[in-house]
Amino acid sequence: MDLLLYHRTDSEAAAAILAGRHMISHDPSGLIWFSDRPDDPNGLDYGDTVISVRLPASICRLEQILPRGEKHYTVRPDDLRPHHFT
Repeated sequence: MDLLLYHRTDSEAAAAILAGRHMISHDPSGLIWFSDRPDDPNGLDYGDTVISVRLPASICRLEQILPRGEKHYTVRPDDLRPHHFT
């Protein structure tokens, strides 16, 4: 099963991510965070651009479910493949 997930960043980083079809983490954990909602209000501090990815559920770790039902996942950067970027 695949999950359609979203990552918020700034427009310059989004352009680089989409051009290279890869991501690096700036999180101390080394993981990349995604939301199941493109309009995640918690992500506004991370930038004005949203990237979508379609990922196998097997590489996604559910980290938290917020009270309003939004889910946050983490993924190891090495698990991302170019075809995951939509």
